[in-house]
Amino acid sequence: MRRWNTVWVVAALVGVGLGLWMALLANDCPVSSRGNGPICPVVPGVPLFAWWLCALCGAAAAALVVLLGMAVRRSLSN
Repeated sequence: MRRWNTVWVVAALVGVGLGLWMALLANDCPVSSRGNGPICPVVPGVPLFAWWLCALCGAAAAALVVLLGMAVRRSLSN
């Protein structure tokens, strides 16, 4: 039973970590070689992903860890 609780904790950490990492990613525009401003038209620091997409991907990663834990547990019990 203790191993199963560990899987849940690891799944939560992976999901939250991935969601936060995605939320912190931002568009960084390179400065042109002449130094007269950014090349790309977007404003630097704008998040790449919407908050709901970060949460969705984090939840999917957590679910994947739980499913992998279930598969490993089932294969080890046979």
